[in-house]
Amino acid sequence: MKNLMFAGNPATGKTFLARAAAYYLCYEKLNIDSLQSRNIYTDLDKIEDFINSEKCEFIQVHPSMTYEDIVYGIDIKATGTMTIDYVEKRIKTLCDRARGTEELYAIIFDDISRVDAGALLGNLIYAMEFRNESVPLSDGTMLCIPDNVVVILTECRNFHAGHLDYALRRRMDYVAELKSDRDVLERYYDSVNANVGRIIIDIFDSIKDFIIVNGSSGIPDVLDKYMPGHGMFMVERTGTAYFVLDKFKQKMVYQIFPFINNLSSLGILRGNIETYEKTLESKLNIGISGLNRISDIRKIMVNSGERVEPYSLENTVRYYETEVIANRCSDYKGILGYGNLGRGVECAVKHNPDMELAAVFTRRNPEQVHILTEGVPVYPADEAPDKQDQIDVLILCGGSATDLPVQTPEYVRYFNVVDSFDTHAKIPEHFDAVDKAAKENAHVGLISVGWDPGMFSLSRMYAGGTLSIISVGWDPGLFSINRIFGESVLPEGGTYTFWGRGVSQGHSDAVRRIRGVKDARQYTVPVEQALEAVRSGKNPELTTRQKHTRECFVVPEEGADLHLAPGRD
Repeated sequence: MKNLMFAGNPATGKTFLARAAAYYLCYEKLNIDSLQSRNIYTDLDKIEDFINSEKCEFIQVHPSMTYEDIVYGIDIKATGTMTIDYVEKRIKTLCDRARGTEELYAIIFDDISRVDAGALLGNLIYAMEFRNESVPLSDGTMLCIPDNVVVILTECRNFHAGHLDYALRRRMDYVAELKSDRDVLERYYDSVNANVGRIIIDIFDSIKDFIIVNGSSGIPDVLDKYMPGHGMFMVERTGTAYFVLDKFKQKMVYQIFPFINNLSSLGILRGNIETYEKTLESKLNIGISGLNRISDIRKIMVNSGERVEPYSLENTVRYYETEVIANRCSDYKGILGYGNLGRGVECAVKHNPDMELAAVFTRRNPEQVHILTEGVPVYPADEAPDKQDQIDVLILCGGSATDLPVQTPEYVRYFNVVDSFDTHAKIPEHFDAVDKAAKENAHVGLISVGWDPGMFSLSRMYAGGTLSIISVGWDPGLFSINRIFGESVLPEGGTYTFWGRGVSQGHSDAVRRIRGVKDARQYTVPVEQALEAVRSGKNPELTTRQKHTRECFVVPEEGADLHLAPGRD
């Protein structure tokens, strides 16, 4: 068989079977009639490997797709001069590859009924019937579908469908009419807790009965045409029975209920849909409760055994407003270093009612430093240890290159400290130094608290019996959490991080420290070709240098020799 179609309602397994058929027919060389006897779930990895191989083209059809996108069309390039060429697209490329070989190839058009099939496929319809016969294209090139290419279509009936081009339909050698199948659900849930399958199938039967009773009298065969497919009742079977039913509840609320509501809005179903859906949800909740043997949840103190009353977010907000702010229970902050970063920290402290700036420390002449907060003293940096009793947390606002590696281990001897150390390669070394000093003096050291690194890492360490957090900024920090979430749902995908375009404070500072440099700015710029390779799904392997360009703008000191290799002070 060369042209096959799987047709039916949504979620009746059309795509699932089409992909399996491509594998079994083309790779294992089986007969189409043996498809139903196979346990497809045991072969899912093999099926995916075939679908992603050069022997198969899986095309998810959508309304904006055209013949020129998938068969043969014009490609326009503008690189200095504009060029217009005819280019082979996915279908013609596969057919050319298959010609003259003994292997079987497959083309799958998924959801062909979403578009005008005649317009999308064009003369491909003729070539589907008359195999090995060349069909002329617009530029004189020939298109031919050889005998060893299997074409598989899926058609969703009764919603965005029903008028598939007859010229296409009559060329099908095999058509499978799929319906919502209770037996599929029984086999699928046979391997899990018996009560799980019973509860889900009871809901399946209830919906079936509701459609029979409430289907519009003017629509023939309403159950066959509009019963939700069994796929809407299938969820991952891993975990406890309670967990499986909880996943099914999400699917019922976000897939089955919208499907039923759509039938009602189209006039296909009558009756009080909202009340019926509440009845279904109640039935499922009762089933879940029956499986869950937990009758009470309590918070108990481990040592004393005393019960702790739940403390909600609302309680926390109320306590913050009525106790912390009202009674001026403030954390007193000190700032060491008053440049751009120090001023930014000062502004942040002013915006938090439970924080109060106690002092600013500087290596400059304190009389020449004018801060934004009235009444707060400015002291020489070397007097900071004498102010231990006035400051809860000292925020270090120096540079990562030379200041913080010395200052943070030093000042954590006297204070709980926070810094924004952002030299990625040296974070472990910096961590060890701060950790050692903090443990010796029972203080907390929070290092790399900033944009980059910072908010995403949330790496934790214990120091002197207390908790310290390092690398709490943009990256490492918040971006690290984003990467964890992304890799948990797409375990086989690639992870890429691009920065910029923007100024890098740390790299700018490093350039300014080069002998002969008066001032400098370094911009981190993503490489456009690398971005495009990632966006297109190619999963390229990229080094840091391949992902970014670092543009340095330098003002040399007067008399500096621009031809000499730069050296550091």
